Amino acid sequence: MPHTHKTSFKEPYLNCSIDCGNGRATIPCSLLEISESQAVIELSTPTEVPDQFVLLLTKNGHVARKCKIVQRSNLKIIARILALISAANPVNDAVLVN
Repeated sequence: MPHTHKTSFKEPYLNCSIDCGNGRATIPCSLLEISESQAVIELSTPTEVPDQFVLLLTKNGHVARKCKIVQRSNLKIIARILALISAANPVNDAVLVN
């Protein structure tokens, strides 16, 4: 079984946001944990997030992940990472994750 690197933060990583698409404003969020295949995200207030979204890992959006929600509660989202997105590889040409 291949080893999946997982990063957990002692303090939430706060410079993230969720891009829901359709011209909506991004939603600020905290990243609690991330691996190659999954992200655990915390919202500061209950907010409607679509089943698929782009998680922006930098303020300028040059590093991002296309995600699909697998579990959600009031403030916490667990999402499967579908694709890696970077400035050199924009959303339309995202690299799919198996």
